[in-house]
Amino acid sequence: MSRATCDGVRGQVPDFALGTLTGRERAEMIEHLDGCPACQALVGEYTSVADALLDLIPEAEPGADIGTAVFAAMRTPARARRRHRVVALVAAAIIVIGATAGIGIALVPRDSGGHGVASAPTLRSSPMVGSGDITVGRIVTSARAPRAITVSINYWLTDGSYALAARNRAGEASLVGQLQIKQGRGSWTGNIPERSHPVAVMLVDKLGNVTCEGQLP
Repeated sequence: MSRATCDGVRGQVPDFALGTLTGRERAEMIEHLDGCPACQALVGEYTSVADALLDLIPEAEPGADIGTAVFAAMRTPARARRRHRVVALVAAAIIVIGATAGIGIALVPRDSGGHGVASAPTLRSSPMVGSGDITVGRIVTSARAPRAITVSINYWLTDGSYALAARNRAGEASLVGQLQIKQGRGSWTGNIPERSHPVAVMLVDKLGNVTCEGQLP
């Protein structure tokens, strides 16, 4: 008999749709879904949204020079952190940034051939990369000014407050916000000033260590 409840399952539906649950969590979820049509329907809705959003957003690979200037000026992590599975894309973050940037998002089935897209979003995504070139989260940005950005972390960093800074090509960094990590996860949504022409954002702990960095796509 499944130990999962409807309330518990609903709280894990986004992670299930994105394929980020642990093996045990996924097994308990599937066992519950076998006997719960209501939760089955909810999972189907989230999965459709996640799939559609992944289709809409192009991938941007980090440049070869990312982080060189900043990492030279700051202390690098003393030891490599344990690798964890991370969220490739958080659908909720994309919906939030779409609203922040005033962008309309129209989801279209994959077999529609691209017809019927009314107001395709100008959004791009790139990875947040930690020590050992491990992807620890995502950046999603808009192309409109002021540039809206969402940074999502799903890496088991120590809980607490981290400084979110923007870096330009000259290596100059400026604080843009604070990102709170709780149980290894956290996100931040806001605007990035364009006057300094930022090319990357980084997460810095209280000791000045750069925990991860990502190129602004």
